[in-house]
Amino acid sequence: MEAETVKLIQKEQAKISAECKSNPKRFWKYVNRKTKNKDNVIDLKWQDDKGNERTAETDSDEVHTLADFFLLCKREKIMETLNTYP
Repeated sequence: MEAETVKLIQKEQAKISAECKSNPKRFWKYVNRKTKNKDNVIDLKWQDDKGNERTAETDSDEVHTLADFFLLCKREKIMETLNTYP
């Protein structure tokens, strides 16, 4: 099924490419459709040490929050591993 989808996409792209000089509107419509950002990224929220809900306001806040989260996950995985051995 995936191979069929790829073939259809390639066929569409080849057709648009062949017609781009005679039909630039179709070409630009395709380009705009493919370059629009469709992802809606939600705000990153967490609870601080006092239990207050916080929202990341800067890229730095997001980096530190995600780093803390992944360190916590790693720490929990290590503790699980240690607890499985006598």
